[in-house]
Amino acid sequence: MRVSESIVNTSSNINPNSRPPPPQPEPAAPSTGDDTTNEAGNDVPEPMAPLQTHHTHISEHVCNILWALLLSLKLSHNKKIEAKNLVRVDKDTNHQINPINFPDPGSPQASIISLTEEDKANLCNPSIVHELFDLMPQYIISWLTAEDVHTKELKRKHDESLKDLVKGCKPF
Repeated sequence: MRVSESIVNTSSNINPNSRPPPPQPEPAAPSTGDDTTNEAGNDVPEPMAPLQTHHTHISEHVCNILWALLLSLKLSHNKKIEAKNLVRVDKDTNHQINPINFPDPGSPQASIISLTEEDKANLCNPSIVHELFDLMPQYIISWLTAEDVHTKELKRKHDESLKDLVKGCKPF
């Protein structure tokens, strides 16, 4: 029996915290009888990747703790998570390019800690950005850069419309 054939859909089961469990993979299609060859035509079956369980913070208590963290701690944790995710992507890329030398695929990426609207508003304050810049993950720096470009573009358009308005006025 293949590993994927032993998994069943447990969506009708309810776990102790009254939430349904995460979706499970569907059973594999029936065998065609040719399970002894791999893509290269060898008689050795390719190893099956271990099943990965998606982990997330489903507890309301844990989510509340993470959301209550200071902005500096959220940014610091997210920067560490982002760095670990890059290592995972690199490991998975190496595995896909050369599975013989890199037999283990990268694990699934970890989720970052979400920022509140108040956190996002604080990050629009230049003095806070300056103070926390070294703690910021790259995705936050990219977001702030895009916001800055967008703001400057809106200001430029506004300034141009004022110039057009002034040009259209006739002197007394």
